[in-house]
Amino acid sequence: MQTTARRALLALAFFFSAGLAACSGGGGSANPAVIGGGGGATPTPTAVATPTPTATPLANVPSASKTVAPSSASTISLTTSANASFGITVPAGGVNTTGTVTLTEVKQSALPAPLSRTRRPSFTGGAGNTYVYAFSIILGSGMSLTQAVQLQASAFANVAAGTVLDVAKSSGSTWVDVGTVTANANGSFSSNVPSTALPGVNGAGIYLVYAPAAGTNTAVANFGIALIADDGSLYPTNGVQIVHLYDTNGNLLTTPTQSVVPFTGSDLDGAALTPDGAHGIVVDGSNQLGFFHGAQTGSPAPDTTPLLDISAYGSDGDAVAISPNGDEAVASLDNSNGNLLVVSGILAGNPKPAALITGSVDTDSLVESADGRVMLARQSGGAAIDVWNVTPLSAPTAAPIGGTATIAHSYTKAATLTGPQSTGEDGRNGLAISPVDSSRALVAGVDTGANPVVNLLTGLPSSAAVSSAATLRAPASRIPVPKAEVTRKPRYVLPGGIGVIPSCVAISPDGTFAVVGTNSGLVLVNGVNTGTLAQVGSALQPGGANNSTIRTVAFTLDQKYVVTIIPSAAQSGKGTLLVIPVTGSGSSLAFGAVAAQLDGVAYPYNDQLLMH
Repeated sequence: MQTTARRALLALAFFFSAGLAACSGGGGSANPAVIGGGGGATPTPTAVATPTPTATPLANVPSASKTVAPSSASTISLTTSANASFGITVPAGGVNTTGTVTLTEVKQSALPAPLSRTRRPSFTGGAGNTYVYAFSIILGSGMSLTQAVQLQASAFANVAAGTVLDVAKSSGSTWVDVGTVTANANGSFSSNVPSTALPGVNGAGIYLVYAPAAGTNTAVANFGIALIADDGSLYPTNGVQIVHLYDTNGNLLTTPTQSVVPFTGSDLDGAALTPDGAHGIVVDGSNQLGFFHGAQTGSPAPDTTPLLDISAYGSDGDAVAISPNGDEAVASLDNSNGNLLVVSGILAGNPKPAALITGSVDTDSLVESADGRVMLARQSGGAAIDVWNVTPLSAPTAAPIGGTATIAHSYTKAATLTGPQSTGEDGRNGLAISPVDSSRALVAGVDTGANPVVNLLTGLPSSAAVSSAATLRAPASRIPVPKAEVTRKPRYVLPGGIGVIPSCVAISPDGTFAVVGTNSGLVLVNGVNTGTLAQVGSALQPGGANNSTIRTVAFTLDQKYVVTIIPSAAQSGKGTLLVIPVTGSGSSLAFGAVAAQLDGVAYPYNDQLLMH
């Protein structure tokens, strides 16, 4: 080991022994846990006494060092104190200069803060967090990481396959989540793709790999996949299409790969995923709910649970939302009285109708915030938007319907707002809630003068209001004018005028700007976080002037790309998935040239593309 690295490790050891007594008390008094379970089951945390931090002799701490250069990738591995394997890979170009990188194990007894002290925008750590592994990275003099390193591990005896674990970095007396890893077979785990919210292991410091307490994880893992409910366009093999956008190193594939999670339903109109990707749900037009799992493994599959018939509660399944822990969902069933159906018991493999909640108008589109606190329901073909306050109950209670079913949330209608008129139906239908601030949302549609607009909602849920609006400038489109306006000469709609129809919207992962899809292409809108919306730059017609009808859109979670689908000129009901870079920020935001595409994908007729 280099002398500099040894001194740094000694400094860490003295820091552990001298400074941790204060860190382990106060607000972080809940006991950490050791990983339990195994054998393919979900880990069950087992409480242990909070250890008394002491200096750990360097001879007993597994450590490894390696000279790393910018010119090529380098892997540094060590055998852990439990005889497992753990390593980091620094990608080519991942350091600014040649030098020594040292990887050292940090034992649970030497953690600089309790596991209960994590910090997220929407989650406060709790007693059920489970220690898996901790390590430090020391960089040589003048070195810095210019890209996130990848984590690889194997032979961790009690890490259950399919579990999404969080990676946190020490920050004083707390932990800050910076990434996620997915557990695979044989006790192995590996890094997921970095995202804007979780940038990964990208600097020197002390890091912790842990399993969040069951049902508490709202950190959205980035698996680099797009999920598309087929809306009937994959017949006879209907289902949710899974498109992999990145390779295992997080590099964009110029030709993404695809697979399908099959369902017997023929008109999948909406889908939703939990933040960790472990549980998904779809709804079809024949009033059936289907359930799937394993998106975080890259190979999702249908649950063994039979499709749930909910035809007794509505006429047409249109949209669905799911709670962050995956056990409760809400379905929109196209009821004239505005009823929405709550379904519970999903995780136990026994989902049942649990409650009917009554809105203001016939709604057929839904979105729920990533933190599970806000839900929006939109009127079909109208301007009404119901705002729901979703609150966890202190304990599950008997459900109003469903016999033995229970319900774990209360759903209170906080407001009914008047937004732009809906131009579509089903799925999200032009609704989007900020991924980092559930008090903000966007609604795309047309105003009373039939102009294309996007409205900003703020103060969600309790003091909800429409606080800003932007009229969109889109390219001229060859859209037929209404019969009352027909003249002897052909007429073409002017940019930003009647006939440009917004149908979908997505907010950037950092919550600052948005992309709106119209029948004339894509439009960038800035100011989601500031409260004043404004279109930025020119609209993009990714399929040319005659083939840029956009009905669904999403951001990759690293915020580098917008993903959308345009109709196929050769295959009815099929389309081409496009991955389009977004560069700049603020008033300099702009679209780049198409970076990847995949032909022959499902072309949904509503806004239901999911990114994970």
